[in-house]
Amino acid sequence: MRVREDYIDHTVALVRRNRTLVLALTSYVPWGSLGFAPLLLALSLWLEARARPQDPAGTRTQEPEPVSA
Repeated sequence: MRVREDYIDHTVALVRRNRTLVLALTSYVPWGSLGFAPLLLALSLWLEARARPQDPAGTRTQEPEPVSA
């Protein structure tokens, strides 16, 4: 069985082009996401704290009412 020369060239070029992508996905992405996760957690906590209404001490005038069960 013979394989056409242009098919071999195309296949070799495809493997070379995707080798870097596969290497990045298998080695750099897991470590990058491990470092990126704490950054996302910190950002979400900061945004959550910013969204909550500020209540300076001493401005509450009503005490919570007891709830009967």
